[in-house]
Amino acid sequence: MPINPTTLKALIDTQITNETVDFAITPIALAEVLTNKSTNVTTDAASDTKYPSVKAVKTYVDDIFTPIYKIFIEQSSTSNPTVTVLKNTSGLTFSITREGVGVYRITFSEIVLTNINLKLNFNSNAYNVPIFTSDNLNLFVDIYIKYWNGTTFVASDDVINKAVAEIEFI
Repeated sequence: MPINPTTLKALIDTQITNETVDFAITPIALAEVLTNKSTNVTTDAASDTKYPSVKAVKTYVDDIFTPIYKIFIEQSSTSNPTVTVLKNTSGLTFSITREGVGVYRITFSEIVLTNINLKLNFNSNAYNVPIFTSDNLNLFVDIYIKYWNGTTFVASDDVINKAVAEIEFI
């Protein structure tokens, strides 16, 4: 049996009105609840109500795919450096020793089977030149520190004091 066009129009108008009202209410009902926003995916991993920010996701993914070991180094005279770990997403442990004048060794707890990218930021205005070498198995990295004395580069201690080293495993 055919539907009367007037009845059909009334049904459509009613449906559109209902959907318009639902649509108007829905954004308010679905508004972001800021207390549920997570800035740390690892900390909030067990939550079913929290959702991560873009930065939290990026940090989490970067840490998985580019493990980092970042340290603050303090050293004076001929003593071994002391280290404060700022970040370690590598799963490895490290030690740092003074091997000689201006020579420092970072030893890894196990063989590293990836390329190593080492950055060293000095807290000094001198012209420092770090030279990095590693063994064939990537068990350690030697850092040779030299500074420009106006004539030549000279090996030196104390230059690495208050430096930040960051090792990326890529």
